[in-house]
Amino acid sequence: MKPYGIILYDWLSFTAEYITPENMMYWLGLEDLEFTIVEKKAHGYKKRYYFDGINIHFDNPKDEHRIWVEMSGQGCRAFDEFSKLDWLSLFKKLQEPYYYQFFAYKCHVTRLDVAYDDKNYKDKDGLLDIDRIFKETDKENYISPTTARKCISSDKGRTVEIGAKSSEIMFRIYDKARERNLDEDEIPHWIRFEMQLRRERANEFIKNLLSGYTIGELFAGVCRNYLNYVHPSKTESNKSRWEIQRWWAKFTKNASKISLWTAKTTDYNMKKAEKHVYRQNGNAIDTLIKVKGFERFYSELQKNKPEKVSEKYQSLIAEYGKYEPPKQENRPKVVEKPVYMYRCDICGLFKPEFDFTVHHRATGAGKCSECLCITTK
Repeated sequence: MKPYGIILYDWLSFTAEYITPENMMYWLGLEDLEFTIVEKKAHGYKKRYYFDGINIHFDNPKDEHRIWVEMSGQGCRAFDEFSKLDWLSLFKKLQEPYYYQFFAYKCHVTRLDVAYDDKNYKDKDGLLDIDRIFKETDKENYISPTTARKCISSDKGRTVEIGAKSSEIMFRIYDKARERNLDEDEIPHWIRFEMQLRRERANEFIKNLLSGYTIGELFAGVCRNYLNYVHPSKTESNKSRWEIQRWWAKFTKNASKISLWTAKTTDYNMKKAEKHVYRQNGNAIDTLIKVKGFERFYSELQKNKPEKVSEKYQSLIAEYGKYEPPKQENRPKVVEKPVYMYRCDICGLFKPEFDFTVHHRATGAGKCSECLCITTK
C-alpha cells in the first residue's frame, strides 16, 4: 500500500491594529465558540482569549491598539473544524486592507508553518526515510542558501533542522510516530516534513497561493528552490552540478522552483511613510488637529500640499485603495443672528443688545441691566 501524504497548515500567527479581540473572533469566523480569558503575560500582552490552541492576545501597554493572533498546530485543527471560513478565505482577508477612520491598515503575518505528513498505516515504507535524511544532512550532501543545520538524536527519535529558527525560512524533518510514542501496529511510518516561514517569506507564500498555485505545487516548488539533496561527485567540485537524489526528486515531484523572495516595495514604503509622518511630524500634525479640528485641517491639507504626487505614494494608493469618506446627509443651514452692541449711558461700557433692559435701537441710547438695577435701588 502506498504511503498516505497530506499537506496541512500547522501554525499561524499575525498582528492587527484597531480591531478589538471580540471583533477578531467574528473576523476569524469563530464568534460561536466559547473563548476563555487567560491572564498570562506573553511578549508584552497581558491577557488573551483562548480556545483549543487558538490565542487572541491583547492588552499590551506599549501598543494598546494592537492584538496578536496565534494558532498552534492544535489551533489550526480547531480552525479547520469550527471556523466559518476556509484557509484561502482567511489568507485573502490577511492580504486585504481594512479601514479605521481615515487610515488603511493591513494584518501582518509573522509566522506560517506548512507541514507534509508522510504516513503509512500498513508497513514502514514511505517517501521519506528519516535515517537516510539524517545521514545525508550530516554529510552535507544537500544544497541550500542557509548554512545552519542540526542533526539531533534523542529518545524521541531523529530530527533534522536546516536553517536557523529565527530565519525567515527553516525546514524541520522528524519522526512524528516516535515523538508521540505511537505503537508500530497503529502507525508504522509517520515522518513529518515542516516548512517554517516568517514575515516576508510567509506573506509571499500566501500571495502565491492566492495567485492560483495549489498547495502541493507551492510546497514542492519552495522545497526545490531552498533545499535539494544531491549525490556527491568525485569528478565535479561544483556542488550545484551534482545530481539530485532520486528519492528527493520523487518527493518534490520534480517541481519547478518557486522563490519566496521579493523586493521590499509597497509594504516597505508604507512603513517608511508612517514612520516619517508619525515620528518626525506627529506632534505638529496633532497640534494642528487640536487647534483647527480634523475637518478644517484635512481641508487645508488638500489645498496646500504639493500638487505632484511621487510614484512611491501613488503605488501605496494603488495597493491599499483610496479612502472614500462616508456621504453626509444634507443638513439645513444654520443662520446666526447678528449681535448688536450698545453703549450704556451710565457706565459708558459697550455691551451686547441682550444685556440692555432699556435702550433705543435707533439712537443706541439706554441703560444696561446692571446700571438700571443700581439706579432703581
